Amino acid sequence: MRLIASFIIAAAVVTTSSSSVSLADIVHLKDGRTLEGDVKKTADGWTVNSGGAEVVVTAEEVKSIEVGSAKRDLDNSLALASLRRSVANFTDPQQAVDRYTRFIATAKGPSAAAAEADLLVWKDRANRKLVKVADRWMNADEAANVKASFDEDLVAARARILDGRTKDAKTTIDAVLAIDGQNAAALYMRGVLAFNEGDIPMARKSFDASNAATDHGPTLNNIAVAMMRQNQSAAALNMYVRAMNTAPGDPRVLDNVAEALNLLSKEEKLAAAVKKTAAVFSPLDVQLAGRMAQMGWFRWGATWVSQSELDRLMALEKQVNEQLAQFERDFRSVQDQVRAIEEEIDANNRALRRIEATSTFRDETGRIVRTAYPPSYYALQRDIDDLNVKRQRTIAQVDQLRADAKAVRATIPSPRFSGAQRLIGAEGTPNLPPLPPPPAPVQQQQQPPANPPAGATPLPPSSQSTPPPAGTAGVVPLQSPATMPANPGPPPRSQLP
Repeated sequence: MRLIASFIIAAAVVTTSSSSVSLADIVHLKDGRTLEGDVKKTADGWTVNSGGAEVVVTAEEVKSIEVGSAKRDLDNSLALASLRRSVANFTDPQQAVDRYTRFIATAKGPSAAAAEADLLVWKDRANRKLVKVADRWMNADEAANVKASFDEDLVAARARILDGRTKDAKTTIDAVLAIDGQNAAALYMRGVLAFNEGDIPMARKSFDASNAATDHGPTLNNIAVAMMRQNQSAAALNMYVRAMNTAPGDPRVLDNVAEALNLLSKEEKLAAAVKKTAAVFSPLDVQLAGRMAQMGWFRWGATWVSQSELDRLMALEKQVNEQLAQFERDFRSVQDQVRAIEEEIDANNRALRRIEATSTFRDETGRIVRTAYPPSYYALQRDIDDLNVKRQRTIAQVDQLRADAKAVRATIPSPRFSGAQRLIGAEGTPNLPPLPPPPAPVQQQQQPPANPPAGATPLPPSSQSTPPPAGTAGVVPLQSPATMPANPGPPPRSQLP
């Protein structure tokens, strides 16, 4: 029977027996009798199995139940095994000392003695201030040397990933993980490599393991991105909340959240997880927008553009929206035409059925007689054929309107949203020295030659902008003012605040 000593269960009180060793449970009844055997709980009381004979007792009959010492020893042994597994990955020996001390306070028998021996080992590690690195316990100096060696290798692996030499990077990462399977930096880069290779489950597993020790903004972001790829949108939004709380000013996280929220329908935005995400995102995005504005960048959907580019995109978007509104009006008008044609076809079909019904009757002998259809019957059939042709042409107009609207949307050179969230790559690896800042671009102003060669075309003025691409066939191309500057592109990630 699996009862815990010293607990009161209903009317049964578990007490300690005076006998030194008991292999079986002992049930003490209120009438003074005792029963020994394997005790099992039932709905109304207990059954006591002794030597194959089974006795049933009710809860009202039982005074107390004494658990056999052999069972207590077995329970303590299992608990000790569980304790050993739980502390195996501890890096702070004092935590293990505390756990063993609590266990020994309640344990009895051989398991308690074994736990005492374990406790001495953990106390020695705590007293010597040892730390665990790569499954080995060592002093602080040794740990620093090992960590420095790992960091040097992983910094090189990060550089290789950023240079596109992923095969060499993977060799280094695997070598580190073979020694230190819990290395957060190596696990993170393994997740990046797996994600880029399309192995989303492995990427998710690696990022989860990397983030096990502490919350890390880029890692949490990458877990959320992997969750989105696995169609776990609610869990991904909760992970984005953790990422925003951990790295509240990281534009890479906020840009991804903007993309994620934009993907949701109006109905989906009413969900509690979505509201929670939006409540955390909004004030952080306002703060980020203020910092970016000081640098001359402004939010355009899930990316950032300069003021001149923002003005250009807004002007183009206004023209696009005006054309889309006209397409919507034309679309509704054509749909109304299709419905009118279909209603007319239905009416003509009903007229045909009426003519057919009235052209059939029984004569005085009971025979079914069908008279010739009037000319109007065949006129209705021709009308139906003509209407079906007209209906197909009108439906084709609907399809063309959809294609034209899609083409117009594509004329915006930089859509507000891409529909995808971005992984933070090797540059976000935790526990490594930060990457050096990129060199400042050298501004060189090209001057035209004083005396250009004969036949050479003079350079155009620097204020002249490149016109937007022409629209597709059947679509009026959008025109932007000639004074609008060309798209300078979003700021590099390294220049974001």
